[in-house]
Amino acid sequence: MLGLIALFVGLQFAPDRQRRRHAARLPVGADSAVVLRTLGARPTRCPAGAMEHVRGELNTPSDLEDDSVMIQLRRGTRQRWLYPGRGGCTPGQGETEVGIDAAGRVLWIQPSARNGDVRLSPSITY
Repeated sequence: MLGLIALFVGLQFAPDRQRRRHAARLPVGADSAVVLRTLGARPTRCPAGAMEHVRGELNTPSDLEDDSVMIQLRRGTRQRWLYPGRGGCTPGQGETEVGIDAAGRVLWIQPSARNGDVRLSPSITY
């Protein structure tokens, strides 16, 4: 029984799991300095470019809305930050991805890649 409790505690306080919890609470629109303080100062920094992987994680009603959102994300995202970014600029399962806009603020955030729940700035409409 003690072993199961130790395993549970270990999983709950694992760095990746803690990062995802902190990312889930990070407000969209937060300044990049807040992101760095909250998630760590060493993200893998990537250009906005290839963001098609985000399309499948959007919670929009239809493909037309997905298209609209993706156009806005491509226009607004200046840099993508991946935590920890083990695979370079393609987020791996469970990694955290943050889209930073030209003003240095969070435009969108995905606390856990390939698990849906991309949170968008209110400025993104569909």
